[in-house]
Amino acid sequence: MGRGLIASQPIQEDELLFSVPRSILLNLHTSSLGRWCEANEDEASPRKWEKVRAEGWAPLILSLMWECWRSSAHGGAMWERTKEMGLKRPAGLAGEEEERSVKWGPYFEIMPTDFDSPMMWAEDELKQLEGTDVMPRVGRAEADETYNTLIRPYILSHPTIFLGLPPTNDSAAETDIEKYYSLAQFHLMGSRVLSRSFHVKDASKAEGGAANKKAEGEGDDDESDDEDEEDEDEQEDTADISMVPLADMLNARYASDNARLFFHPSHLEMRSTSHISAGAQVFNTFGDPPNGDLLRRYGHVDEPNGADAVDLEAVLLGRAVCELTREKGATVDEKEMEERVKWLCDSEQAVLDDAFPLTYLPNFPPSPSAPFRTTSSDTSPQELVSTLEEALEEVGSLPEELVQCARVLCLAREEFETQVKGKGKIPGPKLSAVHSRPDLGAQVELRASDLIVRALRIRLGTYPTSVEDDEEELSSMMDDGSQSQRRRRAALVVRSGEKRVLWDHVRAFEAVGALAGEKKKRKVEGTGGGGEGVSKKVRQ
Repeated sequence: MGRGLIASQPIQEDELLFSVPRSILLNLHTSSLGRWCEANEDEASPRKWEKVRAEGWAPLILSLMWECWRSSAHGGAMWERTKEMGLKRPAGLAGEEEERSVKWGPYFEIMPTDFDSPMMWAEDELKQLEGTDVMPRVGRAEADETYNTLIRPYILSHPTIFLGLPPTNDSAAETDIEKYYSLAQFHLMGSRVLSRSFHVKDASKAEGGAANKKAEGEGDDDESDDEDEEDEDEQEDTADISMVPLADMLNARYASDNARLFFHPSHLEMRSTSHISAGAQVFNTFGDPPNGDLLRRYGHVDEPNGADAVDLEAVLLGRAVCELTREKGATVDEKEMEERVKWLCDSEQAVLDDAFPLTYLPNFPPSPSAPFRTTSSDTSPQELVSTLEEALEEVGSLPEELVQCARVLCLAREEFETQVKGKGKIPGPKLSAVHSRPDLGAQVELRASDLIVRALRIRLGTYPTSVEDDEEELSSMMDDGSQSQRRRRAALVVRSGEKRVLWDHVRAFEAVGALAGEKKKRKVEGTGGGGEGVSKKVRQ
């Protein structure tokens, strides 16, 4: 994990660990870059700060690069020269405020320069994440495009502000850009923001509430639903994303949160939220992030991690319908199925999410010792089905929408058009639901649980290796301390965790079909009954 804070003596709950004045936060309010740029732009300026300001984290990352340049000996000297180049001073920017804003030099000096987060991985290292939810969320191609089409051209259009150079000195500009504003520096500052920033409310709204870590952080569990929605809206404003010295040294780890940052009008306070023993590490963790998020944001993973999660995309359920109907000797219109999924999940009328987050099922956490398997493979079908029912009831576990989506995709076309699209009626999350498809054949039926099992298996097929392969490689991997091995191991941990979650759901939903088959067989044989131990809950 790199740096961290260790308790040198026992700490009681709700003790003040340290406080940070708002004046030393680094954000778009405390950095004067935006004001300098706007003061020196006119109607003829080809590129405007307003455009940069609208691009997510781009203005904050650029501000960090600029403040880092100004804090260097070279940048500080060049910035002094700009006073002789006719730069317009921003209105209301006092000299004292400007001087204070360049005192982040020591802060930049202690910031990490090496990251194991995937944004910094080589292409061959990224291949180890193939199939995981991490890969599409790394965003390096998008970051590169933002830099090449927006950031670098903007810097070149304002060389006096960013480099202390006149517009005519192109060769010197290129040299300094490569040192202070390169693509690598852009990625470095972006990684610092991702791993170390906080969402901090404006001072006028501060009433002792907890600050959100990180910029895309989770809601505060202590907040009401209305406040959570308000926080989500505020998180969209990059101006509220702050680098908080000292507070950003606290690490995050699953099920280890023992401190939290609280905001006040003049300062922020880090306070303990539980007893911390002497010698224990102080963790500031919002929620329990899965290994995929830990790796993407911070560059490390936990073994085991009971919060491991993986998304099952709705489009895979559509593919599953096509595969299952073909196996039954029928043919479903693939284009119609694609349009059905799109209408459900990706249109103005969308009623369901386009992906369903899956986590470990209740009662089946990973074991505390390697290879960290769950006990689902040794569990009876009755227990597995009961666990699914429990998961449907538990908030944040199995999404009801997954079962609902599967049922909608099982419906005959006419029923979908009249009941779902026409009347807005979405079937309930009944695990054992079976739907007849007279439009495909008199004997064609689709079971929702079978559809989900097939989609899960399709998802498992996107990984280049099996969970057994991953476990074997992890068990035989010797720790040589190298960066490449660290990253390979982290990828293996993420892959195996996602696969364990998927396989647990495969077994559980297969149990639904198996018990339904047994019940049907007994009914045909005239014995009736639903089987001892089968969940009595009925979902419509």
